[in-house]
Amino acid sequence: MALERRFGHRTVPHSVVGLLTGAAIAAPLWFVRALYFWCVMSGYWSHLWIDMLNVRGADLFWPSPVRVVAPGNRNWRMETGGKAEMILLSALLLLTVALYPLSWMGFRDALQAVVRSFDISIEQYQRQIGIHWYDLDMVASDNFTLARIEGRYSIIGTWKGGFIVLHDGQSRAVGKSETYHNLLPISARLIEGEPLRVQAERVEMKGRTLRWLLASSISGGFTT
Repeated sequence: MALERRFGHRTVPHSVVGLLTGAAIAAPLWFVRALYFWCVMSGYWSHLWIDMLNVRGADLFWPSPVRVVAPGNRNWRMETGGKAEMILLSALLLLTVALYPLSWMGFRDALQAVVRSFDISIEQYQRQIGIHWYDLDMVASDNFTLARIEGRYSIIGTWKGGFIVLHDGQSRAVGKSETYHNLLPISARLIEGEPLRVQAERVEMKGRTLRWLLASSISGGFTT
């Protein structure tokens, strides 16, 4: 590499100058999606940081002769190509494989599989609404009877920061407001169902209620 022959290894490309140059080259990614830009810059910075773990360190403030190392104790730093460096490389490779599902699932959605947060379920539904039918696998408490409600229920829609679900043939509001919701969620997880198919049908509503319309739409049995 021309820069390495001219200035030496771990100098210009391993400095703030190199970091800013990399940022300028990657800048168009910001206009595509900011996350792509930060991924590139995080990868660049992680390379510099790992080089700081080496015995020699990195000329982060090039052209200043000051070298940056971490940690400061030489005995705790790694030799290039040494056993400690190979162990670190192996650990990072294993971590990459373990975290691979996050690349398509996303950190927040992966976290949801563990914590079963009602708030994250709402976010997921609002982000994907109109694509599939969804069920809510939840544990909740009835605000009136204090009975424990647990199971998987079809989601009809949203209401006042919560869901409307079908529970025992009746629509029930699930959310954190005692004023607007019947069920207080303890834990919840969104479950994707069949793809949503849109069908238009003319219905005569004279003498009929919205409750009838809702029940008929769920059962698929309109009688006009």
